[in-house]
Amino acid sequence: MARILCYHGNSIWNPRMLAEENETDDFMLGFELEVEKKASSSVSTSLNDMANIIEENFGDLFIFEHDGSLRNGFEIISHPFTLGWYKENTDIFIRLLDMLENEGFMSHNSGRCGLHFHFSRESLGFTSKELEKLKEKGYSNERIKKLQNAKKNNTVENIVMLFEIYSSNIKKLSGRKNFHYCNFLLDDNFVLNSSVKSIKERTDQSDKRQRRSAVNITNAKTVEIRVMRGTLLFEAFDVRLRFIYNLITTAKECTGLVDFSKIAFRDCDDDVKERMLNYFRKRGIDDLICKKVCINFDNEFRLENINFSK
Repeated sequence: MARILCYHGNSIWNPRMLAEENETDDFMLGFELEVEKKASSSVSTSLNDMANIIEENFGDLFIFEHDGSLRNGFEIISHPFTLGWYKENTDIFIRLLDMLENEGFMSHNSGRCGLHFHFSRESLGFTSKELEKLKEKGYSNERIKKLQNAKKNNTVENIVMLFEIYSSNIKKLSGRKNFHYCNFLLDDNFVLNSSVKSIKERTDQSDKRQRRSAVNITNAKTVEIRVMRGTLLFEAFDVRLRFIYNLITTAKECTGLVDFSKIAFRDCDDDVKERMLNYFRKRGIDDLICKKVCINFDNEFRLENINFSK
């Protein structure tokens, strides 16, 4: 019997990944999907009934929590997973969204529901191979730990910077009209060169005012992307998840000039790229090379010069 927990009522997480993956080298992400029961629905499925249906079909992959901001609704929260695992289990998420729709639930049309993604901070630092190189150079464990934390913080700065620089397109992608609960640091008329420094100066994890920012960096173990509107359409869910994953990867691994197009289609095959392009067009995202920004790491962070064009 599934239980709908109180808000933030879960503290035990069971990551899903492929056999060859690990949390240091492969980003772990999870999502919170807020849904509400349609008042006009002829289907009598209650919140508890829906939680039971999901558990019966998908086991313990999802947990459920109440949220006071919703009307007759709840949050569906996934355990963390890697993109590799997601690609091999896409049918789970297609079925989940279809079930919710068929049982009389809504997300986008509510106007109150969000789709939030969490990324583990553990995978924002050096890879296993890079950590081995530091050991080979004779770095002490204490020094490696400090460098690892600094690299994670640097990646977080880059995540926030990329979200702010490409906020115009990201707002279109999000499906939102109101950004009160996921605000951006800069207004729409920012000047690029003078704004990058300002962004980096404002990425303070201890500043609890940033909890309602588009990128919430106040959590100890995750970075939360809050900007996406809830949806039961798999096309929207899939493109938003892949775009955010690619942006996080770019923030961690890339050096040199990037633009929106290079971020969005990073490591995508032709089929995925075409699907993403079609959805971008639907959302009115036409300028894919709107701004170029240079991502640089200090010398200590550049153990490997990763070529973005690979």
